[in-house]
Amino acid sequence: MKRLTLHWSIGASAVLILTAGAAVGVVVAASSPGTPSSANQILAQKQQQLAQEQETMAAAPRATKPPAGYVPSFAPCSPVPLPTAGIDDSAVQVGPSSWDVFQTSNQWTGPVTGASGSIETVWAGMTGDQASPPNVPAVEIRVSTWSSDGCTVISGAPELYTYPAATGPLTIEAVQDGALTLHTAAGLAIDFSAADGSFSIVAQPSA
Repeated sequence: MKRLTLHWSIGASAVLILTAGAAVGVVVAASSPGTPSSANQILAQKQQQLAQEQETMAAAPRATKPPAGYVPSFAPCSPVPLPTAGIDDSAVQVGPSSWDVFQTSNQWTGPVTGASGSIETVWAGMTGDQASPPNVPAVEIRVSTWSSDGCTVISGAPELYTYPAATGPLTIEAVQDGALTLHTAAGLAIDFSAADGSFSIVAQPSA
């Protein structure tokens, strides 16, 4: 009897077929070692990436709880400069309100007597056409207070004081110890106390 033996490879498996007469036998050998499949490669890459991320997290600095009583430090603030003290007789005056509410002749800025860190501004002039009452000689005062570090300023609302006995706008002539000497175009001289808002005549107009 003639025996025929055939051998070939399919993929990674070796196949051996033995033929003897009418009987046919098939023997399949175990897969030979080969390169990893695509799925294995992806899994290996993921495992390597995960290991690298864990190493990075382990090396990163950890946040720590500040000790009891810790007070954070901040950059120093920029102090608000104090306004220039004295009488401002500039040709263009910026008053506390719009021109139709208060018409400013001139103004004075200086420290508030007995109040550390407080600055007052006094505007002299007359009320405007839209004020109540309108066109009356008057002064307005606003007090601003600086914080101890100079970084915060709190300004109060302007307070209006009218003097109907005069004619025409008032103008600041001199200031001494919180008392302002005012005058009118007609020559009336008036003392004004910024502390209590009172007026008192100093000199009448010349005849």
